[in-house]
Amino acid sequence: MMKKWIALLLCTFALLVQAADSADILDLNKLLKNDQVELWKLNVSEFKQQFNVNKLLRYSNPQQTELRFYSQNRQQQKMSFCNFKVYEAIFSFNQDCLCRMYISLYNHGDAGDMEQCWFEELLKAVEQQIEVLTSKKADNAPIYPVGLQKLYEKNFFCKNYNLKLQWSSSITDKRKFKAEYIQLIILPSTVRNEPISVDKSLTLDDLKSRVQHSPDGDCFIDVPTVNQGRKGYCVPATRERLAKYFGSAINQHVFEQIFPHNTGATPTQIKAFQEVIGLTPISLYVNSDFSDKTNAIKTITMYNKEAVKAQKPTINPDQFIHKKGPGYKTVLRILLAMESEIYIKTKSDDKAGISKFKNDIISNINHGLPVCWTVRTGLLEHQQNIGLHRRLIVGYNLCENVMIYSDSWGDGENKKLSLEKAWAISSNTFLFMPKSIAASAQGKITNTYYDNDDDETDQK
Repeated sequence: MMKKWIALLLCTFALLVQAADSADILDLNKLLKNDQVELWKLNVSEFKQQFNVNKLLRYSNPQQTELRFYSQNRQQQKMSFCNFKVYEAIFSFNQDCLCRMYISLYNHGDAGDMEQCWFEELLKAVEQQIEVLTSKKADNAPIYPVGLQKLYEKNFFCKNYNLKLQWSSSITDKRKFKAEYIQLIILPSTVRNEPISVDKSLTLDDLKSRVQHSPDGDCFIDVPTVNQGRKGYCVPATRERLAKYFGSAINQHVFEQIFPHNTGATPTQIKAFQEVIGLTPISLYVNSDFSDKTNAIKTITMYNKEAVKAQKPTINPDQFIHKKGPGYKTVLRILLAMESEIYIKTKSDDKAGISKFKNDIISNINHGLPVCWTVRTGLLEHQQNIGLHRRLIVGYNLCENVMIYSDSWGDGENKKLSLEKAWAISSNTFLFMPKSIAASAQGKITNTYYDNDDDETDQK
C-alpha cells in the first residue's frame, strides 16, 4: 500500500513540477490569465505575436485558418498548460478571429499506455490546477454516451471564456483498463456546447451547394483537414474530417476509442454509434483480387501474363496460396513479390471496374459527398512498405482524367492521381454520411452495400 501511494505522489509531483519557467516552453495558461488581451479578437498574426514562437506553430490546413502545435517527442516539453505537458494544440480562426482552442494533455496515441492510478491522479491534478487558474469550481455537465463509450466533461464558465475538461477511458475485451484521453476545449464565453451529432437539418441541396468548380476543370469540395501526427490514426482522423464536414465536433481520439484501429468495432458498437452521431457507412467498392483462393489464383495468372510480356519474373501461386486461401499477411507478401507497374497494368485492363469507380466518384462529388478511400500503400509510394491507409476523395477533373484526394498525413493539401492508378491501388471505397441524407438519397447516389469498416490497419 505504501509503495502505491509513493508511486502516486511521485507521479503527481512529476506532472506538476515541470520546467515551465524555461524560455523554450510556451505556457498557454498565461494567455488566459492576461486580462489585457481581447482573446477572441486576435487574428492569426496577433496570436503569433502573443507567443513570439513561430517555429512551434504551423498552419494545419491550406486555408490557413488553423494553427497547430504537435509534440514530436514524448520526453520533451515544448508547450504546457498549467505546467502540464501539451501533446497537441489546435487554434482555430473564423473570419480572422480566434474562435476555438483545443489542447491535448494526454492521449493514448501520442503518450502511450498509462496505468489507471496515474490517469486518475493526472485528471485530478488537472482539475485542481484549472480551479486555481479560473478561481471557479466546475459546473456539472452531462455524461455523453458516444457509441458504447462515455465522454466525461466538466465545464468552467468564466467571464472571457468557457473551458471544457473532457476525458474518457475504456475497458478492453480482456477486462483491462485503458486510458484514452484528457483534453481541453476552450471557447468564447458565449458558446456553451459543441454538437456531438451531425447537423440533421442538412439536405442534399445544402451539400450540392458546397461543390466548387475551378477554371482549369477541377470539381471539388472543401473538407476540413485533420493531421493524425505520428499516430496510426488514419481511420479515426478521416472520420473526424467527415464529422466536421457534416457538423459534429467529435475528434479522432473519440473515434479511436469507439473504433480501435487494431481490433475494429463490433456490430453493436457500430449501431450504437450511428444512433448517437448520425453517420452511417455505405459501401461502393471492395477489392476482391485476393478475397479467396480462386480470385487470388486468377489475379496472379493475369499478372503473370503481363509479366511475360514485359519479360519480368512470374509468380508461382503455390508459394503463397494454400488450402484456405490467402490471409492479410499473405496478400502483403504477394504484393511485395510483384512488380508494382505490372500489377497496376493488370488492373488497368478492367475497363468495367474503372468505369464504375469513375462514375461513383463523379456522382457523389457532384452531390457534395466525399468518398472514403482505402488504398494499398507501397504500390505507388512508400515502396517496400505494403499496407493500408485511409484517405478521402474530394474531387475530380475529367479534362485531366484524374481524381483529387487528401488525407491525414501532412497538412491536408489536395493532390491528384490518374483514375486508372487510383483504381489499381484501391482496397475499398465507401460513403460515411448522415443517416437522414442516406435515406433521402436512395436512387440518386451510387450506393448499394453496407460496409462495417473493419479494415483499420494503418501501416504507414
